[in-house]
Amino acid sequence: MNQRASQIYHNYVRPHMALDNRTPAEACGIEIKGKDKWKTLIENS
Repeated sequence: MNQRASQIYHNYVRPHMALDNRTPAEACGIEIKGKDKWKTLIENS
């Protein structure tokens, strides 16, 4: 995985314990719906 993909994964796909199992994006009000968040991000880009 390249650096940009890692950053996207970290900010939009991976839940964080410190954020009550939400992603940083969700904590900021950005919601990525669906079971396959990678696919949703690609479709919406």
